[in-house]
Amino acid sequence: MGTSIRWRLITVFLLLILIAMELTGVYLLQSLERYYLSSFSETVASQAQLVAAFLQRYMASEPDMQRITQLVNEFGRQTRLDIVVLGPNGALVGASSGNTRELERVLIKSEISRALSGGRGHTVGMAPVTGDRSLHLVEPIRVGEHVSGLVYVIASLEGTYRTLHDVRVILIYTTLLALGVTALLGFIISQTITRPVEEITAKAKRMAAGDFHQSIEVKSGDEIGQLAAMFNHLTGRLKETLAEISGEKAKLEATLTNMADGVIAVDGRGTVIAMNPAAGKMLGVEPESAVGKALENHLPGSADRLRIGDATLVVRRAPIRGDDGDPPGTVIVLQDVTESERLERLRREFVANVSHELKTPLTSVKSYVETLADGALDDPALARQFLAVVGRETDRMTRLVKDLLDLANLDARDMTWDKRPVSVAEAILEAVALVRPQAEKKGIVIESQVHEGLPLVMADYDRLQQVALNILVNAIEYTGSGGRVAVTIGGSRGEVRAVFRDNGIGIPADDLPRIFERFYRVDKARSRELGGTGLGLSIAREIVRAHGGDMAISSEVGRGTEVTLWIPTCEGGPVENP
Repeated sequence: MGTSIRWRLITVFLLLILIAMELTGVYLLQSLERYYLSSFSETVASQAQLVAAFLQRYMASEPDMQRITQLVNEFGRQTRLDIVVLGPNGALVGASSGNTRELERVLIKSEISRALSGGRGHTVGMAPVTGDRSLHLVEPIRVGEHVSGLVYVIASLEGTYRTLHDVRVILIYTTLLALGVTALLGFIISQTITRPVEEITAKAKRMAAGDFHQSIEVKSGDEIGQLAAMFNHLTGRLKETLAEISGEKAKLEATLTNMADGVIAVDGRGTVIAMNPAAGKMLGVEPESAVGKALENHLPGSADRLRIGDATLVVRRAPIRGDDGDPPGTVIVLQDVTESERLERLRREFVANVSHELKTPLTSVKSYVETLADGALDDPALARQFLAVVGRETDRMTRLVKDLLDLANLDARDMTWDKRPVSVAEAILEAVALVRPQAEKKGIVIESQVHEGLPLVMADYDRLQQVALNILVNAIEYTGSGGRVAVTIGGSRGEVRAVFRDNGIGIPADDLPRIFERFYRVDKARSRELGGTGLGLSIAREIVRAHGGDMAISSEVGRGTEVTLWIPTCEGGPVENP
């Protein structure tokens, strides 16, 4: 582009100079030609008049041809003119050149006739053979009022035209020199204009390639300098704008990438133009492979609620305004409500279970209180029996409320913990000691094995003991007389692991997946009879998970149950077992 402007400027300068020189040259040459011809004609005319004056006396009567010839020869030699003297009838009387026939052939008859009638002949002629130009001038020789003869003068104009030719050559050389100087000056001047433009163009190309660290030195206050200043301002503004766009794009991409909801953008033709990872995970496709394909290949139908596998998705759509002439697109938001529906179902079940669990003891308490109020108090033995039942039911409701409060605090991460480096083995063995009398009453043997060198864990000692008591009490309650409960405490891979095994009645395989659900009981009648709330295992697992560990249960009906819990050590490194 810069080169094109440069040569356009130079071409304009050259054309201006060429036109100016041509117009000047044409005018000058025409003026010089008129001047030289006029001046030469006046000189020749004066010579012809002088010759005519001298010849008057020789043409008054009979022409003296000898004298006339001598006179015109002398004048011709001095003036270098061809002079011919003609009589009143146009006949040749004398000539300055000896070749009279040649002279007679070039004479112009019309000019002779004009001069014989009293006028002056004047014209420019051209030799038929050589092509030389010459001035033909005819001056009448007057004797009184009569024309007694003519003086015909032929003067060559080749010298004049050679001079004009030399002037023309000078003008041509001058024009060429002027064009050369103009081209040089035009190149220099155009450089001052095109060089900044070329620099701006080069830097604009770098900006188009993504390098926005460009600036131009402002060297003047003219339009070019103002253009450079505006370019620098534009560069700064563009850099700021792109930085803002890049930042907003990064925020948007980070938001879309980390959104739990799926987002799909489609154009007006139903082609996917963007899909975030959450949407790809919900639909089971890779987002990159879905872009550019029809939406119906991945999201069939237009329902507001879809069932894909085990997941339930709520579909929301919002239009995108298209550019002029383009059909509008759509943003589709997919929300996985599977977990929320499950939680809602659990919440309803939880409320129903709590209501049911509270209804039974409350009904019992109410009935016994009414019975006592109706007169049972008069029988001390019966009253003590009824009050004992009321006390047991009250204790049962107290345990239920306490367990519900523990679960609520665990769910709300509002449980008060007294975490410090403690020994898991010590907490479990203390729990074993607490339940041993109950086990011995049923004839159940409790065995314990602790590996040496176990590291400490960062835990709440009382809560760990609560977990162990819950597991041990369940094992004792569901193991028959003469049974056996074994506790093994060891470690592996930076954690302490405790395994509780019994040879009790076991848990059916269908019940195992729901064993940690709240209020879930395998043997509902027996559990209520023993005063269980159905929340113990749920609370135990939540406590273990709050310490960074977890619990697992495996069981076989008639062969017993195995409960395993593991908690990471303080060091987090491997644990060596003896």
